[in-house]
Formats: sequence, structure tokens, C-alpha cells
Amino acid sequence: MAVNNFIRFSTKRTEDGTGLVLYEYRAYSPALGRWWSRDPINEPGHRILTHKGHFRLKLSEEHNLYCALRNSVMNLNDADGRGIVLVIVCSIVGGAAVAIGVGIGYCTDVLGCWLRVLLALFDGEQEADRVAPDDTTHRGPNAAEGGDADALRHCIAACNLARNWYPCLGPDGALERLQARETSRSPGSQMDGLNNEVGIGIGYGLECGKSCTDACLDALRKGLLYEIRNGQIVPSPDE
Repeated sequence: MAVNNFIRFSTKRTEDGTGLVLYEYRAYSPALGRWWSRDPINEPGHRILTHKGHFRLKLSEEHNLYCALRNSVMNLNDADGRGIVLVIVCSIVGGAAVAIGVGIGYCTDVLGCWLRVLLALFDGEQEADRVAPDDTTHRGPNAAEGGDADALRHCIAACNLARNWYPCLGPDGALERLQARETSRSPGSQMDGLNNEVGIGIGYGLECGKSCTDACLDALRKGLLYEIRNGQIVPSPDE
């Protein structure tokens, strides 16, 4: 049994068992003898779905405006109710064509987030090479896996992502993309993942006016970051 929604959306109703807010498309007034809103059939979204289709896929679901997103809000995009926007990516797997529909907005966010992560890592590398106490660098003749520069790079990058995460889906989304790069079981990859987590935590609570470079350098000197010594992951030396 549906009841009035007492929290907000006063014109909507909630269902007792599930607590779902009901968004009926149309409302009929017996007193007036007419509908309060237009028929969804032949609305712009319906015409797009039935006349043009999803890049000529001609799916049966296209013929029903109520099924616009087919319960797949992560892969289909209907920003203003006027029709689905899809990107179709085709690949050949075992001789079969596989079509994958991805919402433009979602796809853009994913790509933008990856680029944001790469930029943060690039900036982190520059800063780490500049301030590493042991004079190691991430690249070049002084490069050393597991040294100060390696640890600082990931801490600084993650810290900056926590503070400036857009277009990722918040700091957690940025960390997820950053950690997705560290899938190897090698000590280097595991160390990077640990320093990413330390850096994101530093960024969360960093005081206004303090830089991620200074904060991560301070963490390194306090033994809060991780390095590699004799093939083992160990806390950075505590000064």
C-alpha cells in the first residue's frame, strides 16, 4: 500500500514494504476528467527510440519509453529524458562480434579519471625526484625501485588526487583507478599500493595551505611510507 512521502517529494508516494518512491509518469484527475501530464507515447524520447533506434540495433526494448535505460544506468545514458545516448565499441572475440554499449557520460568520466591519475603520477614523480632525501629518482641514472623517490611519488600523487579528484567519482574513485595500476604481486607493485593508501589518507586530512609534497616528505621521515630493502617491503627509515 502506497502512502504519502513525509520526507520530501510531496507529490510522490512511497511503498511501505520497500520504501521506494513511486514516480508515475502520468496522473489522472477524475474531477477534471483529464490527465495532468502528456502521454509518454510520441514524446521526443519515444520517437528517438522507435524511429532511429540504438545505432540500428533494433532492440525490442527500444519500443517502450518506460524501459529507456533497461535497468542498466551504468551503461546507458538518458540525461534529460529525451532518449538514450550510447557509444558502441565492437571487437572480434573468437570470430564473433561483441557490441558493448557504454553511456557517453560514464565513458567520459572513466577516461577523464584515468588522465587525472596519470597527471597526478607525473606531477608526483617530478616532485619526488626533486626532494628525495636519498637522492634517488624515479627515472634516469639515479633511479632505484623502492627508494625514497619511488615511495614519495605515489604518496604525493595519491594525496593530490584526494584533494583534486575531479572528474573521478570522489577520492575513493580516484584511489580505485590509481590502485588498478598495481595488480602485480611483485614487491614494487605492492609497495606502490601501500604508499597510495598512505597518500590518500594524508590528502583527506591535509591542512589548508600545506602541500602534499611537504606532507609526504614528513611522512617519509617519520617512517610512515614503505620502501624496499633487500627485496623486502619495510617502513621508511624513521629519522
